[in-house]
Amino acid sequence: MTDRVSWGEWRWVALVALVVLALTSVPYVAGWAASTPDRVFGGFVLAVEDGNSYLAKMGQGARGAWLFHDVYTPEAHDGGLFFLFYLLLGKLARLSGLSLIVTYHLARLIFGLVLLLVTYRFIAAFTSLRRVRRLAFLLVALSGGLGWLLVGLGAGNWLGSPPLDIYLPEGYTFLTLFGFPHLAAARALLLSGLLFLLRACESGRVRPALAAGAAWLAMGLIVPFYVVIAGVVVVGYLVARLAPPDLSPPSPPVSGEEKEERSAWLLAGLAGLVAAPVVVYSLVAFSSNPVFRAWSQQNLILSPHPLHYVLGYLLPGLLAVPGLRVAWRKGRRGHGRLLVAWVVIAPLLVYVPFNLQRRLIEGFQVPLSLLAALGFYFGLMPALRRRRMRDEEPAAKAHPSPFAAGVVAPPAILLLAVATPLLLVFSGTRAALARSEPIFHTASEVAALDWLDANAPQGALVLSAYETGNYLPARAGVRAFLGLGPETVDLPAKRALVAQFYTTGAPDIIWMYGVNYIIAGPHERALGAFDLDAAPFLERVYSNSDYVIYRVKGP
Repeated sequence: MTDRVSWGEWRWVALVALVVLALTSVPYVAGWAASTPDRVFGGFVLAVEDGNSYLAKMGQGARGAWLFHDVYTPEAHDGGLFFLFYLLLGKLARLSGLSLIVTYHLARLIFGLVLLLVTYRFIAAFTSLRRVRRLAFLLVALSGGLGWLLVGLGAGNWLGSPPLDIYLPEGYTFLTLFGFPHLAAARALLLSGLLFLLRACESGRVRPALAAGAAWLAMGLIVPFYVVIAGVVVVGYLVARLAPPDLSPPSPPVSGEEKEERSAWLLAGLAGLVAAPVVVYSLVAFSSNPVFRAWSQQNLILSPHPLHYVLGYLLPGLLAVPGLRVAWRKGRRGHGRLLVAWVVIAPLLVYVPFNLQRRLIEGFQVPLSLLAALGFYFGLMPALRRRRMRDEEPAAKAHPSPFAAGVVAPPAILLLAVATPLLLVFSGTRAALARSEPIFHTASEVAALDWLDANAPQGALVLSAYETGNYLPARAGVRAFLGLGPETVDLPAKRALVAQFYTTGAPDIIWMYGVNYIIAGPHERALGAFDLDAAPFLERVYSNSDYVIYRVKGP
């Protein structure tokens, strides 16, 4: 493996990583700076509903839970070994005395840095050329697709979907760094496991294979189906190793080569066996637990029209075409075959019949960016150089311009690629400065939810509108009747029940699900105008200028 990285390189990587992480933090700093006693910043500018759910899971961990329970649905159910990352993060917040949201963003920065360092180490395993490593790393850390072009043209919902690079963190590292520390940790473990396995295949030793399996087992405890992605990529790589560099009919392998290939398959199988239990557990849990099964069925994250993927990866994809040839030819069993296998397999994975289709693009940007860097320096640049030498006058050939393609092209490529990340930072900052819902919360809402946290029994079921319910478990140790699309079982029916209650005051929903508290605030009054003070089964226990909380007394 070509893996030596000098201290000078690491200093450059660390500096770039800190700049990128600082860039992703600008909207959050703006949000906290804009926060006032009357308008409180919730801590998220991207995927706010998901962010609140992560805080709710951290809250479970902080209150002692080791198993995840869905707090966005009223149905009773057994816990499961899911979202362990956030449960542990909540325990860390409890031990450190830091708030959940501060702990969350510290984790975002720390695991973001880890991901970027591991990414560079992964890139270094495939090329010793520093200029190739750096361009690939910058493309991974900073690039998006052409989503900015669609937004600029007013086609933000082109072909029925927004651009991938403004909402799909599995597809773009910058989005992962922007708001998803668990995905950063999982990606770092995915790449680390691949590095360990490459070392195992190279040396024939068992210990690196076991390390690869351990890394993927830990990854599976964060995102279980990533283990399947790793397995498919590895199988594709092992198959690609069997083909000759020029794709001619393979010659019969000599005994040493046959033994080496058998050893690679056995080592990969060993790593897979170490990681497999988490996949088996997930399959059993999601099939046997009714709430988890409903959650899985509702959690539809399907791929958009294929043209969205084309626009999302057009620039590195074009550059990667000559890079594919370079990587493929790096020895019959060169590790470059892993990059080729990954970028060929991923576009097929995102359309397999699976309810999380588009998330199967996870990690694809890393091999694609590395192939693009190889294609740039070994395909595009030599072609431009030959053309310049053919067209220029003899004097110009002797004194090339300082603005030659080799100097201008990399910044130009990065400028096109970084447009969407800059757009995300700008729009996130503008949204934070606007201080509007759901990014900000009123002081009265915060006070009402804090009262519930201090006075309601842990795990009490609270009825509210969807908007209030999403923030509720992030702020208080209670369950929301509804509040998160995938995790609220049969959300449309529950929305209708909640609207009916606030309109008529009919208590059927209360007795059916065992509701303990009811919130009446601006979102609830928008659903219906029934006077809850007139309900004989309710007792007003808290009120402020905008919110009233009722305790259910009984039938």
